[in-house]
Amino acid sequence: MIDFLPDIVSQHAEEASFLWILRRHSTSAANCSLADIEAQEERIEAHLDGLRLAPEFAWNLFQEQLPDGDPGDIFAATILAIESGHSERVEAVKSIAQRSEAARHAFVGAMDWVADDLGVAQIRRMKTDTSNVSRCIAIEACALRRLDPGTLVQALSNEDPELRGSALRCAGMVGLVDLTSVIREQLASDEPNCRFWAAWSGTLLGDAASRDALNRFTREPGPYRTLALELVLRSIDHASSVALQRRYRDAEPRLAIALSRITGDPDDVPWLLEQMGKPELARQAGETFSWITGTDLERQGLSLPRPGDFEDAADDPANPEVQLNPDDKLPWPCPDRIRGWWQTHSAEFAAGQRYFIGKPPSEERLWDVLQFSTQSRRAAAALDIVIRHAGQPMFMVGAVGWRQRRWLTEKGRYRVAAAIE
Repeated sequence: MIDFLPDIVSQHAEEASFLWILRRHSTSAANCSLADIEAQEERIEAHLDGLRLAPEFAWNLFQEQLPDGDPGDIFAATILAIESGHSERVEAVKSIAQRSEAARHAFVGAMDWVADDLGVAQIRRMKTDTSNVSRCIAIEACALRRLDPGTLVQALSNEDPELRGSALRCAGMVGLVDLTSVIREQLASDEPNCRFWAAWSGTLLGDAASRDALNRFTREPGPYRTLALELVLRSIDHASSVALQRRYRDAEPRLAIALSRITGDPDDVPWLLEQMGKPELARQAGETFSWITGTDLERQGLSLPRPGDFEDAADDPANPEVQLNPDDKLPWPCPDRIRGWWQTHSAEFAAGQRYFIGKPPSEERLWDVLQFSTQSRRAAAALDIVIRHAGQPMFMVGAVGWRQRRWLTEKGRYRVAAAIE
């Protein structure tokens, strides 16, 4: 038996939990790369190793904390439970994880983190469970690992709309073209969740009827509109995508700025410069300018210090709606310097051409972005690639880093998703 200091193990537990929360936010951040994610994961793994030196003590520690439903605790406890081989411990964590979306995401993240044999074995147990929550988790874990769970047809006939939604989303992410006709049936579902994910996945798989259905979501305010726009704009010709993006300029400029990253049209630059003069839109507009032109505002001296008198909702601790500000890590652009840069370099950009980080989005360019750029841009590149190659599994930029490195090898770039028997 290895001697250990309880206080040190407790510290490992706190750090593993906290760092996983940071890593979770970093996976979609505009200022984090895959290398940054891997560095965070090294720190998390070091603390997990500390817990593995005293697994029983660590498990008992998490048992006391799990009822609070902290996602970081659920992540670390799930790893300990899976690695222990005690199914009752996995069930104990799962019962807590199903209480919230964030907690369930942590459970799925732990299933992605553990070694392939352990993760796949856990998926096999859960994918045929009588609990629909277990089946949802197994399907989501398969999507993150780019695997075909082999149970999606059965899931799509289930009455539970959440399970059907998970199955529909997974089918598109994993590239299961053979399920296109089954997915198309869900376009007529009474459940908006199922109709949307059927349209979204069917569009990824190249189905015209699904794209038409997805286009209808772009005209309906609600939780699915932005996701629908992000995919529809990539699925239509450039002139049509630009026209659609510009419809939102007056009524919803923030949305139009974000969509301009997809259309990548250099003719948007003068309008973006105007938006940079508005404090509430400046950082988003500057980021979009970088997406189109490939400039690094800070390194190229095109940024400014944060205005001392600027406050937004995220700065007000008394605001009950306060959330992480999506602009928080973005540089403040200097419109005058950027205008000067554009006057010098605008001739390098052809009108009517889409640009992505300074170049047309060729296949080679997209894979370069996946390998070297930031998470938000990597996610965009992954979506572009899978639209071009219906039937290929989507590159999951939120997956554990070492697995992403494996996918980035030439052999792992294009392949049919492996099925779990």
